[in-house]
Amino acid sequence: MGVDTKKISPIENIKIVKMDATLPEFQEEIVSYFHDKLDLILSDASIQKSGNKFSDQIRQINLCHKILNTAKNNLKFKGYFIIKAFQGQDFNNFLKTMKKSFQYVKSYKPKSSRKGSNEIYLIGSKKK
Repeated sequence: MGVDTKKISPIENIKIVKMDATLPEFQEEIVSYFHDKLDLILSDASIQKSGNKFSDQIRQINLCHKILNTAKNNLKFKGYFIIKAFQGQDFNNFLKTMKKSFQYVKSYKPKSSRKGSNEIYLIGSKKK
């Protein structure tokens, strides 16, 4: 399943949902489509950046918390979770929150990421 607030081009054998993944209705979509807990949730979701790194980072971390809650509700025991976050003031608190839900949490900064970008990915392995 692919989800985005914007229109996504169709992908063969993938259900596309145009919806805000933080809404309760999205939880209903997950349950009705999959009928079971998931092995992996991958989120590349991002806020609409304003250009203010401080407020953008806080808004992104708030989005991350909402998506993490979705992951906690829908991942199988020992499932995997990958999420895009922004490094900054609230990053370490989010990292600690992820560590409470996963046995292993690692960060990954893609080489393709711009040099001054605060974008980073967190990988949670083996949901508790």
